[in-house]
Amino acid sequence: MNLLLFREEFLPGKDSEMTIHPELTALVNWTWANKDTIMQHAQGSSGGRPKGLTHMRLERDGENQLYTHNRGIDMIYDHYAFTRKKRKVKVEESKAIENFLTQLEARYSEIKRLAPAPTIALQAAKGLDIINSLADLKARSDLKGRFIHFIKEDRSVTDRIYVNLRNKHRGQAFGRILKRIWDVEGMSSAKIEVPGGGPRADAMVIYCRNEKTTEEVVGKIRGYQAKHPDFFGGSLPKLVKHFDGLKGVGYGKEPPRMLPIRTRSGRFLGKATNQQSFGRYRATLIFIALEQTEFPQTVDPLRMRMNFSKHADPVAARTNRINHSARNEFERNVKIVFERAGISVEDPYKQEEVKWDKEKDEPMGPPPGPPPAKPAGAAAPAKKGWSWKPRFL
Repeated sequence: MNLLLFREEFLPGKDSEMTIHPELTALVNWTWANKDTIMQHAQGSSGGRPKGLTHMRLERDGENQLYTHNRGIDMIYDHYAFTRKKRKVKVEESKAIENFLTQLEARYSEIKRLAPAPTIALQAAKGLDIINSLADLKARSDLKGRFIHFIKEDRSVTDRIYVNLRNKHRGQAFGRILKRIWDVEGMSSAKIEVPGGGPRADAMVIYCRNEKTTEEVVGKIRGYQAKHPDFFGGSLPKLVKHFDGLKGVGYGKEPPRMLPIRTRSGRFLGKATNQQSFGRYRATLIFIALEQTEFPQTVDPLRMRMNFSKHADPVAARTNRINHSARNEFERNVKIVFERAGISVEDPYKQEEVKWDKEKDEPMGPPPGPPPAKPAGAAAPAKKGWSWKPRFL
């Protein structure tokens, strides 16, 4: 196991003054403004246990495999992933899905003739469901907002290309782009989102072996966009790098094959995992920084100034940036956690080697047991005066 350490000894020196990317700053500000709700959701995910015992609730799926879920991280990720979209006419989800499948079916004969033939799979909550035919896909009732994968080869990749395709042309544009890029060496797979899951800016994602592959794939997309500029949306997911001269096309580095699971207040665990979401990985890191700020080793009951009142003014909470020590500490913790995870806060689309201390790579021991029972008849200790102790250390 790889233990990513998060301690005072890793506090950065001059690097702490580095500039945070504007989109990351906006995400950090939003997280702070909504910290009370985020932490309440996180505690609810784990039975109300604060201070990381853990906010990452371990659950078991149908195959008895452990996985994690945290509704606080879900909130941060949802804010990261979705973009507001102005619609003059509301399109029914069923009609949008039907139109998408009709367009995809029109290109399906070309897709089947690709060499090597693609493996088609529907992204489920805990894995991929292999699809044998388009008829099998059309027969399903759980398509809304799901990704359909077209897999060419199962190899390690370093880059992800994000493409914003408009709902109206999504199936048609995806099929034609897929045909153009399929022969590019190192293009591993591509996926497309079925409409209905919300206004996402990353409807299409392409997985590339290296930067050379990325450049060639982007060149193919550039040629297609020149002919069909109206098929592309203008926005992109936060924190990805935009390609100059292209609308709605950007890229980010592949996240590491590890899952940050916060097991105690001082560390979080690096665990081998499959491919994971670029945005959810970063949302998890921001949550860990927030948790470390809210539940540090020593708790000052007034430092967070948290307000759980149902009658609190939400407008004031969101519009007033609280410039006290804890807010500054949260931003500093974000820098520390991102650095440990190999991500630059200046260029958050990049991914360097994850940094952990192999000399201290040992699992944490179990929590201490309850104190021994007092002997029968023992006198209660004399009170020396009232003193407050935090409930959660």
